Amino acid sequence: MAEQHEKLPAEEPNIRQLAKEHYLEEDEIDIVSYMLALWEHKYFILICSILPALFVGIVIYTGPRSYETTYTYRKLGHTGKEYELFRSRFFSEENLSRLANEMEREGFPVYSAGIRNLGLNDNQNQGIVKFELWPPHLDITKLKVTDPEKLEAIRKIKSELLSMSIKATPEKAVYEIADVIRNNVEEVMPSYFILVELEDEVEKFKNMISEIEKTKFDTDLELQSYKAVLEKLKSLQTRTAEKTDSEVLLQFNVGEKSEYLPLAYQIQATESKVIEIENRKNTDQQKLNYYTSQINLYNEMLDNIKSTFLIREFYSYLISRQGDNKNNQISGSLNAYIKNIENRISANTPVTEKPTINPVARDTKKKTGIVFGIALTISVFSAFLIECIKKKQKN
Repeated sequence: MAEQHEKLPAEEPNIRQLAKEHYLEEDEIDIVSYMLALWEHKYFILICSILPALFVGIVIYTGPRSYETTYTYRKLGHTGKEYELFRSRFFSEENLSRLANEMEREGFPVYSAGIRNLGLNDNQNQGIVKFELWPPHLDITKLKVTDPEKLEAIRKIKSELLSMSIKATPEKAVYEIADVIRNNVEEVMPSYFILVELEDEVEKFKNMISEIEKTKFDTDLELQSYKAVLEKLKSLQTRTAEKTDSEVLLQFNVGEKSEYLPLAYQIQATESKVIEIENRKNTDQQKLNYYTSQINLYNEMLDNIKSTFLIREFYSYLISRQGDNKNNQISGSLNAYIKNIENRISANTPVTEKPTINPVARDTKKKTGIVFGIALTISVFSAFLIECIKKKQKN
């Protein structure tokens, strides 16, 4: 018995070795069976991989070709912040809906549907319209720059050019579709910024009116107080009319000291203070009138820009408004805003009115290769699946 127990440990390695060889043999058999399955279904795999890739390649090569034209603007989107604001406005739901409706009216329902699906994501707007800055805006958050001087230099970088690329099919429709998008960029988009500016101006003047209204009660109270003092001083002067001015002295406490002034001087000082407060009150009233007229003007301009959303129509309205204006208080504001709109119109004009139209690369090889890879993977998986089904049926 002891001898048998001593032999058992020596037999264990042999058992393990046999098991290992058995598993290796199974693995080899499995690999061989897989290779045999692939060889058996080689024609199936080749046909199912090549035909879809060939079909896609033929469709892409013989299908309608896309064409692209690029407009360049000099003064749009100077800084990254302005550019992001521009893009957020352009790709806003409100503006895209306006642009899609215009596309539909011009007879491009397919592009109208595509416009509605645009978004801020670059991958979503590559199909129809794409914006790019030059030099490009650098996102500081993604840069590995820690030097404060370098970061400040990067922040000061301004883009001089904004390019707008428009892609469409067929070639003759490119300019027609581009005109619709151009009209939106050059006419409608500036209107959004003007709208924000006008609303900010209205808010600013309302805040200024609020500040004056806050001090109005204190000013009136101060004026009443000095007028009451003046009346008492004058009544005191009447009662002491028999005495000379030099004989009547009034005591005033200035800090911890007492000062004495002749009555006549005190009356003059109080009258001067009353005049000063009245002038301040009149000035505040003039400011209120001016601020109110500015608010009315900007509200009128807001109503006009909201009704048209076209910068040139808004400019025509300002010119006619200036001709009809009889209020000197707002003439300066009108002239300044007309100059502002003129600058915007000149900035929203592209460098070239009719840029060249170029065919867009089809990327036939790339797209065909992707389809071939996907089809090959599916066909190989299908071959293994067919082989498994056959084995189960045999068993």
